[in-house]
Amino acid sequence: MSKHTPEPWHYDPAIEIRYDSQTGKPYERRMDWILSGEITVASVFRADFLEADALRIVACVNALAGIEDPEKTIPELRKLAAFAAEAVTEKDHPDYLAVRKTLIGIAELEARP
Repeated sequence: MSKHTPEPWHYDPAIEIRYDSQTGKPYERRMDWILSGEITVASVFRADFLEADALRIVACVNALAGIEDPEKTIPELRKLAAFAAEAVTEKDHPDYLAVRKTLIGIAELEARP
């Protein structure tokens, strides 16, 4: 069983109507939600969080779905990408230069904490 919230995650920006506790006047408050099915993974005020960050978090989580140990797997995938970049030829793929460039880019990514 995975120790993580199940995928797929999705991003759901929302505007909540709130009421001022002293005046009773309504105002809008932007909230961003990261959800997994009906489970809220994160909810944050718009001022604290950029939409691009939320979308990146969701994309990364969904891209790693099914990988039990990403910290171990990603370096292995980088080595494989480096090997594949050297092995790919024009006959393997019509746009082999772009494929090779992508594979080299993956292989050269530095691990980030």
